[in-house]
Amino acid sequence: FLRVLRVFRALRPLRLITKNRGIQAVVLTLFKSAKGILNVVFVALLNYFIFAVFGMQLFSGKIFHCNDSEITYRLNCTGSFDDRGTIRDRIWTTADRNFDNIANS
Repeated sequence: FLRVLRVFRALRPLRLITKNRGIQAVVLTLFKSAKGILNVVFVALLNYFIFAVFGMQLFSGKIFHCNDSEITYRLNCTGSFDDRGTIRDRIWTTADRNFDNIANS
């Protein structure tokens, strides 16, 4: 029973909106402008998608690095190296930021 009363406590801001004309005007303006805002968001997402596909076409599968920061070429990324007291094998891997899929682009 107390949970039901707590739900009504969450509705207090709605009562404030109905009593205050200034806040009411702001909320009504936000609801009326929702269509325009969604159109802008859609255009921005479409723009993002177009450039992501373009980036994938140019750079997909081409951004790699060696886990040893001193090595820049794949042929040199062999053997082991000392990483602050730990001996690690050098591995040629995809960079964290790459263009291999739309989400990463």
